[in-house]
Amino acid sequence: MAKLIFKYGVMNSGKTTTLLMIAHDYERRNKKILIGKPRIDTKGGGTLQSRLNNNTLVRKVDFLIDDKLDFSTLSNVDVVLVDEAHFLNREQVNKLAQIVAEKNIPVICFGLKVDFRGEPFEGSSHLFALANRVEEIGVKAICACGSIANMNLLTVANRVAFNGAQIQIDDGTVDYSPVCLKCYLEMRGRAQC
Repeated sequence: MAKLIFKYGVMNSGKTTTLLMIAHDYERRNKKILIGKPRIDTKGGGTLQSRLNNNTLVRKVDFLIDDKLDFSTLSNVDVVLVDEAHFLNREQVNKLAQIVAEKNIPVICFGLKVDFRGEPFEGSSHLFALANRVEEIGVKAICACGSIANMNLLTVANRVAFNGAQIQIDDGTVDYSPVCLKCYLEMRGRAQC
């Protein structure tokens, strides 16, 4: 029986790299895969880009997820892989769940648990609620202090930010870093002074 799986991690924990490894494994066994990402994720245009090795791991996506996306004719697919799933909305997560339930096709989603403000993303919240299986990505990102990172830190113009729009695409004007909870809370406390 197919499952809806949500694999989450912080920035630089290898989410996209893991997706690309899974895609490679399916394809080397001559399995048909579809790779998608939310249309709102403009980084890389119609491609996935792993931060590993200076963004040299790149792959074209098969579809962009928006509210018009229709999976009703989906067939002959062995797995659907979705990157940046935290950017999905409730209805889009429901559409992915329907692929699993109605088409018996596994869907594996990759994304963040929380944003730079420490708030859950809509897509992540609904994936946590609906997924048959939820897994933290096996690669652990490390905070500058050496601890395991579990939060995402946003830097805009070399200044740490804790306010602003939830969705800020990493386009060269903003930067995200993985940090541990202790460092995150200390920096957030200083930012509120």
